[in-house]
Amino acid sequence: MLVTACASGGAPTPPGAIGDTPPSILESLPPAEAPADETGQDGMTNLAAADTAGLPPATSLPNATSTNQPATQYQAPASRAVLTFEPMVGAPSRVARELATALGMRVAQQSLPVVKRTDSKVTHRIKGYFSASKSGSECVVSYVWDIFDAKGKRVNRVTGTQKTQMVSSDPWDSVTGPVLDKVATDTAAKLKTWHASI
Repeated sequence: MLVTACASGGAPTPPGAIGDTPPSILESLPPAEAPADETGQDGMTNLAAADTAGLPPATSLPNATSTNQPATQYQAPASRAVLTFEPMVGAPSRVARELATALGMRVAQQSLPVVKRTDSKVTHRIKGYFSASKSGSECVVSYVWDIFDAKGKRVNRVTGTQKTQMVSSDPWDSVTGPVLDKVATDTAAKLKTWHASI
């Protein structure tokens, strides 16, 4: 899902039942650029499957040491729940691609069992919603992760915000690597806490 700007009053799409047709966020990354005419007036879009943001499987990501982070030895997850990500909503293509890489690595460091959407072992699905808005001289990035069980019932919600300095009139221009890594680190830690509790 792509946006060129996200209004501060925008709200995530209400949670609902998970269908069988949305592409897995794990199975495809968005193209580097998206056609400008696909963006709606409210900043949200409904694009084809090829344009949805995705997370690569953790095994395809570089080792943590390649980003000057300490290597983390794999530990068996505390819960048997197996996770997958549905397509993200609200982030522009460039932001979604950078977040996908950061989040994939942080999820792997937390030893969370994330698999492709089509994997038969999936027990929970995670849907993410993102917005960026201006607050004074700062950009505020807000994110919501809804977690659904196998029956499509929302069982938990993980939320967070990160701030950074505005660099242009478009809040999304301020959302770059360091901010996205904070989003990914916070998200993975909160998912780990929830995962260990079930």
